[in-house]
Amino acid sequence: MILGPYFFDGNVTGIAYLWMLNEFVLPQMVVQFGNQYWEGHFRNLWWVQDGATPHRVIEVRDRLNDVFGHNRVVGLGHDVEWPTRSPDLTPCYFFLWGYLKNRVFANPPRTIDDLRQKIINEFKALQQQQDMIRNAVRGMQQQALLCIERNGGHVEGQGA
Repeated sequence: MILGPYFFDGNVTGIAYLWMLNEFVLPQMVVQFGNQYWEGHFRNLWWVQDGATPHRVIEVRDRLNDVFGHNRVVGLGHDVEWPTRSPDLTPCYFFLWGYLKNRVFANPPRTIDDLRQKIINEFKALQQQQDMIRNAVRGMQQQALLCIERNGGHVEGQGA
């Protein structure tokens, strides 16, 4: 079932991912890392993503390469490859996606516009919770250390 140009069977498409990057993620990164942003590019920052289908869309790859540089995007199909099924050690994976899903679907959206607005509202509300964001980043750091202890092994569901 096609729910609109952004979602297919409830999954995010490459178009939706690109829209989210352009409308929310990258502008927020400019606010947070403005001292590392110049002439439309971030310096000294890396972007890491897994091999999810929306991440491999050509327009997404090109946009990330424009913003971070060809050698600072880690992911399937980029100059620096991220192995499939490798531990995903990002706050988005360990915190954001589950948090948003729980919040957005607490009262299921009725339309694609309702879904979009709920996501926007939750992102705006989350921006006001800096302690929660800091805790998510600290949790990611702990996951990375655990991954190192396990010699690159997975950390989910194993007392992490």
